[in-house]
Amino acid sequence: MAEREEISRGIASGRSLRSIAYILNRSPSTLSREVRRNGGRTRYRAAEADKQAWKRARRRKRCRLVCRPRLRQVVEEKLREAWAPQQITGWLQPDVSWR
Repeated sequence: MAEREEISRGIASGRSLRSIAYILNRSPSTLSREVRRNGGRTRYRAAEADKQAWKRARRRKRCRLVCRPRLRQVVEEKLREAWAPQQITGWLQPDVSWR
């Protein structure tokens, strides 16, 4: 939210997206997408942009580990054994349903 406020203030003061991106240590293309998806330079508002971002971020379905208890159990066991997530992913067989 703080970065979105900074974007909004920068736009209101007439700064370029590139200069705002530099201040925030972000890519200019990232800011361009953010502003474009939230109304453009003329209609960008930080509060509304933040609200829409949270709305877009919501998952439409439940996590696989929640839906598949056996898979969750296996993953938890491997994590307790200090396996890295990448190791677990490589070890899991894609054709096993883990239900």
